[in-house]
Formats: sequence, C-alpha cells, structure tokens
Amino acid sequence: MSGWTEETLFAYFQTLVNERDRRYEQRFTAQEQALDKSAKAIALASEKAEVAIERRFESVNEFRAQLADQTVNFMHIDVYEVQHRELVSRVELIEKWRTTITARASVMIGVGVLAGGSLGAFIGRVVK
Repeated sequence: MSGWTEETLFAYFQTLVNERDRRYEQRFTAQEQALDKSAKAIALASEKAEVAIERRFESVNEFRAQLADQTVNFMHIDVYEVQHRELVSRVELIEKWRTTITARASVMIGVGVLAGGSLGAFIGRVVK
C-alpha cells in the first residue's frame, strides 16, 4: 500500500489549494500595490502637467498683455503721416533759408572783397 488514505489525500490537496490561494493572494496584493503606485504616479504627473500648462498660459497671457500695451502706445499711421509731412516741410524751409543765407553771405563776401580791393587801390593812389 502506498500510505495514502482519503483523509491524507484530502489534507494534501487542501494544503496545495491553500498554498496556491496564498500565492494568488500575494500576487493579487503585489499587483494591487503596483497598480496603486502607477495610479499615484499618473496622478502626480498629471498634476505637474496641469501646473506647467497653467504657467505657460500665464506667460502667454502676460505676452498678450504686453502686446496690448504696446499697441496702445504705438503711434497710429495717420498721426505719423501728419507729423512726417510737417517735419519734411520744416526741413525744406530750413534748406531754403540755408540756401538764401549762403547766397547772401557769398554776395557779402564778394562785396567785402570788392570794397577791400577798391579801398586798397584808393589808398595806393593816394599814397603815391
């Protein structure tokens, strides 16, 4: 006889079943813990991504505000054109004055040279 009875065979199988149940329970617990860790890591990554997105939107909004401020401070083209035309006319007027003054100065220098030469000639004749 092999020594197996119904009771010993039942006890053996009961031990096998209990051991397998214990192993399955350990695997299930390990998988559950790994799943919890993964869920926590995903939640943390999601929170970090949300914070990063919020920061990016804040900087985009700041950039938009800067552009809006610049737009308010920029000169409109109509105002520029009026002021530019006024400056051009002033420059043209200054150029005309300069030309007139230069011409008058040339005449005055010519008159001065002529007068100086005539005076020199007169003095030269008187002294002789």
